[in-house]
Amino acid sequence: MKKLIIVVVLAGGGFAAYRLAFAESPAYQAYEKFADAMLHDRWDEARDVAEGESVTRLIDYAEAEPGFLGQECYRLLRGVIHMGPTRKVESETESADGKEVTLRVIQEERRGSPTMAPFGPPTVRHKQDAVVVSTPDGWRVKEFKEEVESIGDR
Repeated sequence: MKKLIIVVVLAGGGFAAYRLAFAESPAYQAYEKFADAMLHDRWDEARDVAEGESVTRLIDYAEAEPGFLGQECYRLLRGVIHMGPTRKVESETESADGKEVTLRVIQEERRGSPTMAPFGPPTVRHKQDAVVVSTPDGWRVKEFKEEVESIGDR
């Protein structure tokens, strides 16, 4: 039993080290920072990695949405994030000069009312397309489009 625990801990540590060191490109890290900020309504963080007018307009619209609907209605319609997000990169294509990367990512999370069970299968899927560019200030999201769909019964 003791040996099994040691093996599990070593495997988990190895996987975590791999994810931190090798699994994510700088372009993906910029996308992930942007996607997390948008998911959790952190508009200033999203603006920090935004590049271009279309992405800035997207952030402005998302930030204004609770004002259009009212804070309570917005939270009721959008739901609370209970678990996730989990992301799967479907494609990561780099331009010939290496200054632009196009990402296609599937993001899933469990979202629902505050009384919903916090564990279980995801309930929302986002199909996201992002164009991330290299700038003197680092990698920034130049274009961002997503389709959101419900998964199964809530």
